[in-house]
Amino acid sequence: MFILLLCAITAIFIIYLLQSNSKTDPLGSLSEKPLTYKTIEFANFNIRIQNAFESEEKWPKDPALIANEFTDGPFGKHTILSVNKVDTGYDIVIIYDKITDDSVRGYRFDINIEENGTGLLQLTDARKSWSCWEDRGHQDYSNEPCL
Repeated sequence: MFILLLCAITAIFIIYLLQSNSKTDPLGSLSEKPLTYKTIEFANFNIRIQNAFESEEKWPKDPALIANEFTDGPFGKHTILSVNKVDTGYDIVIIYDKITDDSVRGYRFDINIEENGTGLLQLTDARKSWSCWEDRGHQDYSNEPCL
C-alpha cells in the first residue's frame, strides 16, 4: 500500500513538473527567444531618453526603468522582468502575462540597451511578440495573430 501511494505521489509530481515547463508557462519561456516577432521603432524614444538624461531625471540611468517606460504596459496579472548584463549593455525581457484581453494572453518584449560611452543608455533593438489564450491560437510567443 505504501509503495502504491509513493508511486502515485511521484506520478503527480512528474506531471506537475511537465506542466510547469510547458510553453503556456511564461517563466519557462524567458530563455526561448521567439522565432517570429514584430520589430518596434525606438528612434524617437532614444531622443526622449537623451532629453530626460540631460534633465538629470533618474529613469534614464536604469535599464529596467528604461524598458518599463518604453513598453508602457499593457500590465497583466503577472509581470516578469529579466535584465542580463552583457559586454556593452543589457539584454532585457519583459513578459506581461494574463492580460485582460479575450484573445491575447500576454506580450513579450525583447529589448537591447547599450551605453554610448558617456553614461547615456540607448535602445539598439526592440521586439514584441505575443501568446494567445488556450483555444484562441498559438501558445508560444510569436507575431502570428490570435483568434
